[in-house]
Amino acid sequence: MMRYEQFLFTRNQERDFTAFVRPSALSNKDVSAIGNIFNYVHEVARLARSFPSIYCFPMGEYYLLVRHYNSGRRHAGRAIGVIEGIAVHQSDGAELAVALPSFIADINRLNVLDGGMDINQQSVTLSPLYEWHGSKADRLPNDEFVADFLTRIDGERLYLPFSRRGLRLLQAVLSYQAYSSPPLFAFGTNSSVLGEFDARDIAIDMVSYFNTDVPAYRSRQTGQRTGIPTPMPPDDDDDDLPAPSMALRPSLPDDVIAVSDDTQPELLGERPVTRAAPRPREQREFIGDDSADETPLLTIREMRDRIRAETQKEPPPAPSGFDPLRWIVRLFEALVSPKHK
Repeated sequence: MMRYEQFLFTRNQERDFTAFVRPSALSNKDVSAIGNIFNYVHEVARLARSFPSIYCFPMGEYYLLVRHYNSGRRHAGRAIGVIEGIAVHQSDGAELAVALPSFIADINRLNVLDGGMDINQQSVTLSPLYEWHGSKADRLPNDEFVADFLTRIDGERLYLPFSRRGLRLLQAVLSYQAYSSPPLFAFGTNSSVLGEFDARDIAIDMVSYFNTDVPAYRSRQTGQRTGIPTPMPPDDDDDDLPAPSMALRPSLPDDVIAVSDDTQPELLGERPVTRAAPRPREQREFIGDDSADETPLLTIREMRDRIRAETQKEPPPAPSGFDPLRWIVRLFEALVSPKHK
């Protein structure tokens, strides 16, 4: 049996983002921290309830298991997000670890918003206490993949695609064995959110950026890629269907290259910066630092000055020695110039 409370964080017409339904021991400081973390997600409009982001992380006295998606409502032209799910006391972490696969397999178990409430009339309330009486879910395949992850978990994070395949791999890890505390994950996120977790010493174990394409390991300390899962799990038959990670990518002009979150700064605590996309691999010369031979982008004025410099003819060399004829010509020109009239 697992006891849990509910959590609902969104906004309505009267209130800014608020924890409308909150666990009894979740402080205002904890709620503010959650709001600050998720404020770095700018892709809310493309997070569908049918395939939301899913997170499991500690906050205050609880472990939170929540989903994040677009409510379908808008404020000032922007999509309103919903963060909803359950909160379990950290002392009951083993029970949550047992329940996780069942909640992930039926993500609607995390539903709070549709519990008969009118969000525009909703006031802030404390959650009742609920009980879950399910049993441990069956183990999913990919045992070798999970065993490899567990041997590397202390120094590396596992990065998964934000797709059906990635979700199955997440479920495989969660169903592998009875954990004493739940593995922590951020499935459908970005580097800024992960940096906010790191800044609060929340050690996320599994990460899925919105446009992560293949499973990989990265160092917890540096964020650098350290390898791929061994053995690499095979693709399933339905992996050729359009993946949510592809659907999340904005439509770009043909001449624009999108830079994925996998190329964000290695120091994950830093906010991402805008930078040019790398050239295609076939256009690079691999001589160490492939950025050293890139031609810098010039403004129109810089291009103009460069062209002038390249096309300007050098003046003829100064005459050497004394030329009496040239001296007479210059003297005559000086006498008839306007300033002498």
